Amino acid sequence: GDLDKILEHLAARLSAGDDARRTTRLLALASLTHGGIPGAKLERVRVDMLRVYGSRVLPVLGAMEQCGWLAAREDKSLYARAFPAIRKPLSLVVDDVDDHDPSDVAYAFSHSGYAPASCRLIHHALTGSLRLIDDVLRALPGPHFEYTQGFDASDGS
Repeated sequence: GDLDKILEHLAARLSAGDDARRTTRLLALASLTHGGIPGAKLERVRVDMLRVYGSRVLPVLGAMEQCGWLAAREDKSLYARAFPAIRKPLSLVVDDVDDHDPSDVAYAFSHSGYAPASCRLIHHALTGSLRLIDDVLRALPGPHFEYTQGFDASDGS
């Protein structure tokens, strides 16, 4: 599938000696967008990265795991499940972006058809439809709260 193609590309980049920053970014994106990487495949990538970059990559991989950017697919943490859970309900990936009459924010991001979750969430907040996506909000990691700013009608401004 898509993840296998990404991991093949990552392996090719490692073989070519690409910059460690570039390959760790690709690895993080693959993990975040696919709900983690299957354990055996992730271990293979770790070994390959250690072979290419040496032990200096180990703290980077550890930090990526700690902050939820890198997870084994067997990891059921909220961070590992967040993107797959919100991708469809928030329409983060739009396949049919109209280049001639763009009406979706996905057009603005390199014609990639990707709309950042932050843009979609702001859109729902501005249209007053956050209640419609309550389950999506619960799928996101981190604390949740709602704050409604009031106004003082007697302020006179």
